[in-house]
Amino acid sequence: MITENEYLIAQMKLNELRRQRPRLARAYSELEQELKQTPETLQQLRLLFTKLQKITMAGIALHPDVANLEPLLNGLQLSEETITFWRSRLAKELPQGRLRSDLIYIFGALLEEWVHEKTQRTKPDLAETEISTRLLDAACQPTESSPDLAFLDELFAERALKGKDIATRFQVSAKTVLRARITTNELNEVLTHLSVSPFRSATIHRQAKHFLQDSVMCKEMADAFSIQLTHLDEWNWPDAGVKLFPLWTMSKWRLFISYDLFTMCFLEILGTRLQDTFQAFQSVERAQRDEYLLALLKEPSEDEDEVLFQQILDQYRLAENDVWINLLSHPNLPLTFKDLKEFFKRSAYTSSIVAVRQLLREKIQHASTTLEGYESRRKVDGMRYTLQFINAEIQTARVAFPDHPFYVLKLDIKDFYPSLPHDFLIAILERYGFSSSDLAFFRTFLEVQVQRVDEQTSIRRGVPLHHRFSNALGEMVLDLLDQHVLRSARVQVIRLVDDICILTPDADEAVKAWQAAQEFCQRTGLTLNQEKCGAVCIGGSLPEQLPAALPSWLLIKLNEQGVWQVDMEAFATYQEQARQQVLRHPSLLTQIEAYNLHVQYLIRATAMDSDFGEVHRKSIDVVATQFHQAFFGEGQGIVQAIHQTIRERFLDNDMSITLPEAWFYWPITAGGCGLTLSLITASSYAEQWADEEKKTIPTKLTVAWQRRVNDWSNFYSSHINHVEMKAPATTPGMEVLVNDFIYRSNELGYRGQRTLGPYWRWIVYIYGPQILEHLGTFRFLNTELVPLHIILQQDQYALGSDASDTSSQEDLF
Repeated sequence: MITENEYLIAQMKLNELRRQRPRLARAYSELEQELKQTPETLQQLRLLFTKLQKITMAGIALHPDVANLEPLLNGLQLSEETITFWRSRLAKELPQGRLRSDLIYIFGALLEEWVHEKTQRTKPDLAETEISTRLLDAACQPTESSPDLAFLDELFAERALKGKDIATRFQVSAKTVLRARITTNELNEVLTHLSVSPFRSATIHRQAKHFLQDSVMCKEMADAFSIQLTHLDEWNWPDAGVKLFPLWTMSKWRLFISYDLFTMCFLEILGTRLQDTFQAFQSVERAQRDEYLLALLKEPSEDEDEVLFQQILDQYRLAENDVWINLLSHPNLPLTFKDLKEFFKRSAYTSSIVAVRQLLREKIQHASTTLEGYESRRKVDGMRYTLQFINAEIQTARVAFPDHPFYVLKLDIKDFYPSLPHDFLIAILERYGFSSSDLAFFRTFLEVQVQRVDEQTSIRRGVPLHHRFSNALGEMVLDLLDQHVLRSARVQVIRLVDDICILTPDADEAVKAWQAAQEFCQRTGLTLNQEKCGAVCIGGSLPEQLPAALPSWLLIKLNEQGVWQVDMEAFATYQEQARQQVLRHPSLLTQIEAYNLHVQYLIRATAMDSDFGEVHRKSIDVVATQFHQAFFGEGQGIVQAIHQTIRERFLDNDMSITLPEAWFYWPITAGGCGLTLSLITASSYAEQWADEEKKTIPTKLTVAWQRRVNDWSNFYSSHINHVEMKAPATTPGMEVLVNDFIYRSNELGYRGQRTLGPYWRWIVYIYGPQILEHLGTFRFLNTELVPLHIILQQDQYALGSDASDTSSQEDLF
């Protein structure tokens, strides 16, 4: 958000840059002519020394290092070698100075163009208007069929425990969700999130930061919220309704709502409470399942009691989500009923497969429930853990049971959040024990009042996107889906929001799980997205009832050999979408910003930081190269396109001006374009991956292979490790440049910079010498000449943020 005063300051500096450029061009040209007409070396040195010191831009010297040669020029009898050296050294200042002045002008022009874009009231984009209308029309249509409440009652009845239904148990902790006083700590946590969320406007960012700096106003707001809670059933959306805007979320258009900070904080705090309560309840339910399993193990029985035997197996499978338990009768694992009971009485070791599996499940469940879109993903990347979890299961299955087929089924619910039926959500909340007053509030929250031309209308289906209430409500629905699939089939479920993976060594169970998922959607008003569903059998034949397409997540897919690789067809589609989104923006800096976000998404969508094997790594190299070198088509990469546009817009197609390649990758805070180089990121991950210690393949399979710390647990855990970017080997000479680079960053006032991440170290090491060769210094950006406050708004180009930081506006579902 650029204020009026910031805009005026920027314009004064940028206008001065524009006026100074022709004067500087004349000064350098005149100096070159004089130099040609001066025959003697010493006279040339004196001319260069004198004139270069006088070349300034807006009163700022452009050659501050031309100094301290007075003894040479005042009669000191030095050797011809020294005079010749300094004459050559100062002669280099001519092209370097000319290029510095050109780059400062271009940099200013880029900023001016960016400022103009950000301060202009843009005309409504026809395509976006049509998209918004289409999405709103769909949201205002009620669900075609009513949810099957008998089916819902059946699911909830199954979860009764010790004579207590789920509502009674849930309300033990949920009774204060919508009624307890709101604290300033709760408000500060939400304000901190809103101040950086990419799904909130610059106005919300600024207002949230303002409240965070004012403890008195925070307390006042928290008190006002607590008063609002006493009249919760009277709460409603703002009288004027909320505003709608479409947003491209890396793979599709989504409809978001915008409203005031007060309402936003109030709803986010209550949503956080519901999230926390639901997560805690799920943990309690897991513990209660474990207790039930222990109770079964204590029952007296005979070896031939197959019913109890199967009960124990099923309860263990549900408690620890283990499909291999059904293979304990495998010839390699002879096991009596007595052994089984003794075995399960022992706790699993903390680093065993069972323990690691449970830890991964908790991380993914947390990511699903608290999906916030920004800060949380820096800490827990749900998709990365999901894919590594799936891969660990697949690779372990291939080694433990090489002669046994393994089935992988990927499911996706079509437009999950936008299509959630309101009646179904209210029915779920009712069965969790919320009162009629609470349900009235929830229904008001769901029926968002929106502005539409000159009238208001109500949302009839779906939930507000990237809202904590919505995340919790969505997880309540999907938790029931998990339950129905697991009660219908002996499978393992790994799920991140509505990206659902089903694993099993049994073809019949895979079919049952597929049918159960279809039944759940049919009876609850949801729809499976057939285009995103896929299945594969590793080591066998795929049943014809299952989807024929290969399973895929984001931009990678899994084949019949259990090998991961980039889905080239999906990548081609994505690159075309990315190209269109970049070209939508009028200013080059905004195009670069959009491109960089797509690079961050590409890193994440191809699982660049995961160890999925050599084929996967080679396919990453292919797409990273194509994304950089052919972003605008064969033979026209992103750098060539930006270079050509700069010539056309700012240099009148002057072919005599050559812009160094390094400048395009140099950070914007140091005067460059800040373009992210995907090839460096891919290469750094690849080098680190190649250096990783190779996995030791276990050979001996025992009854306790998943519950003990052994070769199997080490093998399993080795597939969960993240691949870090490899940093360049340090050299004394280059570290001097790195330190100067860091010092310059602090000098600009950007942040307390102490070090550089691997990505920026590669940039300095590879392109720093080129910058010095062409420009003579890293300090070619004079902040007195350019609007520093505008540069510092470009958070995406922070020196402390590596290109491997994948926090962005990606769409997970």
